Amino acid sequence: MTFTTTQPSQVQGLEGYSVNPIFTVGETITGTTGALNSTTAGNYTPIGILDGTGAYELDENTVRIFVNHEVGNTAGYAYTLASGATLTGTRVSYFDIDKATLDVVDSGLAYDTIYNRAGNAVGVNGAVLDTSSGTSGLNRFCSANLIEAEVFGADRGFVDTIFFTGEETTGGTEFALDVATGELWALPWLGRAAWENVTEVDTGNTTHIALLVGDDRSSARVDLNGDG
Repeated sequence: MTFTTTQPSQVQGLEGYSVNPIFTVGETITGTTGALNSTTAGNYTPIGILDGTGAYELDENTVRIFVNHEVGNTAGYAYTLASGATLTGTRVSYFDIDKATLDVVDSGLAYDTIYNRAGNAVGVNGAVLDTSSGTSGLNRFCSANLIEAEVFGADRGFVDTIFFTGEETTGGTEFALDVATGELWALPWLGRAAWENVTEVDTGNTTHIALLVGDDRSSARVDLNGDG
């Protein structure tokens, strides 16, 4: 399948700069594979308020783009996890883009499993979310950052490529999406915050990683969190 929007660009290019829109909120992408969540195979309609974005090369022909949707915990139609649990609220979608044509060649929900702050899979043995909004759904994923594995060199940095995004609300949780497995993990050791973004900092060694944390509240300070 291939998909390109017929809607006009919302940005006017100047001085030789042009914009080629490929998707507009409200459209349904057909022929999807459900690569990271089988329930989105066939047809997938991403919800609104696209915000944080990260991309990496999926293969020599394709770029995979992750985008989160900054909506409240009760917004949007319900989606289903591998456990059978259904949730509303903010979420992460992926778009596979053909490098040559810039067409969307696949799309869907970017995960089928969520691990809560206790490390339990939501919907398995009664496990529920534990986020700023309680248990009904994830709340207001804002900015995001995709950090590739060993970004600072051999054995330096994360072992896996991870898409980080967090709940931009007081008491929110930061989440890490394993882009290879479609697993979304809560990160309780980072504490709670109104998450704007995180980025990895080079520690200069192979034994520790460090994250620079941005808390989007007027009284919040920039802080460093390390994990051995």
